[in-house]
Amino acid sequence: MPISREFVRKAVHLLGTSIPIAYLFLDREIMLVALTIAALITIGMEYARLWHGINLVPDILRKDEERRIAAYACFAIASLLAIFFFEKRIAIAALLMLCIGDSVVGIIGAVLPLQKSSRIKDVRLMVMMLGTCFLVGVLFVSPPIAFIGAVGAMVADAFPWRFGSITLDDNLTIPLLAGFLMTVVSPL
Repeated sequence: MPISREFVRKAVHLLGTSIPIAYLFLDREIMLVALTIAALITIGMEYARLWHGINLVPDILRKDEERRIAAYACFAIASLLAIFFFEKRIAIAALLMLCIGDSVVGIIGAVLPLQKSSRIKDVRLMVMMLGTCFLVGVLFVSPPIAFIGAVGAMVADAFPWRFGSITLDDNLTIPLLAGFLMTVVSPL
């Protein structure tokens, strides 16, 4: 993907920070209603695109998204699930780990000549993801919990999750794994 298109995609990612930021000020129930509507709209858009060829967002799709659910829909679904399942601080941290961490790594990966692999990300990008997500996480949770969440975000970003012929999008796996791990360790 050309660098300019990657920047557009990452700008959309950064706009996604509006969801966890809004959650700082809004009640859980309001967020769940709004995100349920957003998820249903994106699912409808994806249905129109995948089954009827009506693409409302052609400029932000990658080549590998032409025949699968696009990242923006996975983000809407992940946002809904994170706010539904996780405590408020953890949901906000997990979603910001996706929005900010994945954007930073995506931009750096597009600009720097790094080793490309379909199986695993360059180790330098993994370290950048870990560090960025940790710094984001400590704004909302304790450092040990933030570190565990950052490890989860890094793993979800670095290693594609495949189930048969289906590969889960990292826009779904990053906040859900980070949030799950932070939830598991938070009572400790």
